[in-house]
Amino acid sequence: MRLGANRIKRLRRLSQCEGWQESGLLLVEGPGVVDELLASSWHVKTILALSAEKWAMRAATHNAEFIEIDAQTAKRLTSSVSPRGVFAVATIRTHAIEEIVQSDNAFLLLLDSVQDPGNVGTLIRTAWAMGVTGVILGPGTAHRLSPKVLRAAAGSLFHIPVVEVKSLVDLVCSLRKTGFTCCAAEPRGGVPIEKISIDRPLVLVLGNEGAGLDREVVALCNKIVTILLCNNAESLNVAVSGGILLHLLRTYTSR
Repeated sequence: MRLGANRIKRLRRLSQCEGWQESGLLLVEGPGVVDELLASSWHVKTILALSAEKWAMRAATHNAEFIEIDAQTAKRLTSSVSPRGVFAVATIRTHAIEEIVQSDNAFLLLLDSVQDPGNVGTLIRTAWAMGVTGVILGPGTAHRLSPKVLRAAAGSLFHIPVVEVKSLVDLVCSLRKTGFTCCAAEPRGGVPIEKISIDRPLVLVLGNEGAGLDREVVALCNKIVTILLCNNAESLNVAVSGGILLHLLRTYTSR
């Protein structure tokens, strides 16, 4: 099917903030991301692909519209240099903070002003792989639905609740009152992660790439952890340190 210019424009807009907010729909791209979307609880409305061989049947299985497109249309739908051959439109699923904080076994990741979308997407992907039960994005953090976050998250965002909040101070205060261990990650001065004693429910708090965590948020946390580095290394990328900490916290709290 040949898509008209107006529909292509409307579809492409679904990968932009104004489009998500107006329509409640999201356009995603790439076979891996679309596979994960179809495997999730998100509702898929349309699949557009260069080849009908695989994707027409997948669309039919999910009661979704299927549109076979040509290479020129694919280029017009994407913002990347090389189109990846398949797109999908889905209804955006949202979660309330109450959904992810009520379990006694909650294992959460909270991001404070992590601005780089690649880092945010990688942390969401890592959180899902490490058994985290929810991700919380504080003010100043890259939007969960931005194309670069979606690309770095590699479809994991469709499987794990990701919630945005307006005040980390209020949230950490509330979590402490309900029995959470709030664990702030600091480059130095904290308890070495290998020596930490910690229980669930648990939230790991990671800070901005350059400035680190807001000092008021750190003061509210009841645990501060540090990764001991070798060879006088100054620090690690926030996504790398987050991956190390999540892995070790999962190990220590599940023993």
